[in-house]
Amino acid sequence: MSKRFLLVLDDVWKEEEWDKSKWDNVLAPLASGGFCALIEIFKASRCLRLLYICTHELEMIPEEIRYLKHLRHLKIERVDVTRLPRSPMKLPKNYISSICGIGKLKPLQELNMFDLRDVSSYRIGELENMNDLCKLGINCLENVKDAEEACSAKLFSKRRLTNLTLCWSNTDSRIIDLDENVLDNLQPPKCLRNPSIKRYMGASSAIWMNNVNLLSNVEKIELTECLQCKTLPPFGQLPFLKSLTLSNMPKVKRLESKFNGNDKYHAFPLLEKLYIFGLEALEDWFEAGVAGEDGCLFPSLIKLCYITARS
Repeated sequence: MSKRFLLVLDDVWKEEEWDKSKWDNVLAPLASGGFCALIEIFKASRCLRLLYICTHELEMIPEEIRYLKHLRHLKIERVDVTRLPRSPMKLPKNYISSICGIGKLKPLQELNMFDLRDVSSYRIGELENMNDLCKLGINCLENVKDAEEACSAKLFSKRRLTNLTLCWSNTDSRIIDLDENVLDNLQPPKCLRNPSIKRYMGASSAIWMNNVNLLSNVEKIELTECLQCKTLPPFGQLPFLKSLTLSNMPKVKRLESKFNGNDKYHAFPLLEKLYIFGLEALEDWFEAGVAGEDGCLFPSLIKLCYITARS
């Protein structure tokens, strides 16, 4: 039967029960960058779906990881990885990463979710020099202490970043000003196409979210459980926005409240899909006077899903 799970550990013995020297012999192929055993395992076990590595004896992820085409989950702990395979590395779509000091993996292109911790080597500053990222998710943003620390991620410098997910892990009571300051300083680059924000507790949207020029390439937006948010950015002015999801935002009253100043108003010109869930306070699509006789609203809309708990 093909192997689907592999664990590589170096701390499974109890000194009073095990002969540690024998275990050291087992680990020997992994030491000093040799890691011959792991290479052979990758070659022979191409059906692996879950890979869990926990050892101090590995400095580089072997090139042979490319053989694991079915890999779906990758967890790496206590590994001082400083080098990646020469070919661009894309981790599995649904992988789990617990890499200490992940900032060392500068060539990484996809980091689906980086769970921040309030300890060294797991802080948001690890992302500072990871400028090859195309897809990035950041979770537990409540562990960011202030605006300066948020800015240390330098998201705006990542010129290949198209997919960005920003999450707080819960909607518990937090300092609203801190959430706002953190989000303000997580400004993405202009190449961004698919932003998603979850469980943000600020009352107003980030400054950069109101910059239509900065978000001019955005095609899809998702805002979820932003419970205190009262107003939305001028999403209606984004020229390439095709999909908009607003979920569980009970204080939002209108989709669009900013007029672009043109004689003829075009709101959401390319929007094809609009999903609205749990916007109990929603009173109207637009601010009074925005959509006049010359207004052109949702000219490309194909799918509308509107669900609210309000009676």
